[in-house]
Amino acid sequence: PRSPVLMTYGDDFGDFIETFPPARSVPYLADVARLEAALTRAYHAADASPLTVDELASAPCGWEQIHVELHPSVRIIMSPYPIVSIWEAHMRPDDYPMIDSAMAEDALVARPDLDVEVHRLPPGAAVYLSMLLRGATLKAAADRAVGSNSRFDLVTTLSGILASRIIVGLRSRYWQIPEPAPR
Repeated sequence: PRSPVLMTYGDDFGDFIETFPPARSVPYLADVARLEAALTRAYHAADASPLTVDELASAPCGWEQIHVELHPSVRIIMSPYPIVSIWEAHMRPDDYPMIDSAMAEDALVARPDLDVEVHRLPPGAAVYLSMLLRGATLKAAADRAVGSNSRFDLVTTLSGILASRIIVGLRSRYWQIPEPAPR
């Protein structure tokens, strides 16, 4: 451990597993460990209230100017392995079909309410969300996602983001939703 805080113990475990020779026969294990660490981090993240559909619809300018603030619990895990399917299979071993080991899966981990949720992301959505987390506008993030994956579908991705309730703020150079609280 590099910290006395127990919840941080798993943060580097995926990196360790990736370089641990006995684990090389299970190549997806490091990314599943990263997913588990993201679950812990999301659970302990700060609370924030997701914006309502009406608040989202009230944005006064176009998507090329809007920056999105995502819930503090949001974590993105990109993997060339089916990590969400593997994780789900271990959560419900009696209720899960065979896993296609050739299928890459990216995961969104978030806790918009009381429970941490894991969502399988469509192609390019992990890049899109990662760009939003870095402060890109909606348009700049979409441009990067399209460039990274020709199968990126903006409508599907935005629908998933809205359904997962992870948008907690919108801003441009001139306005912000929600308004900062007075001090």
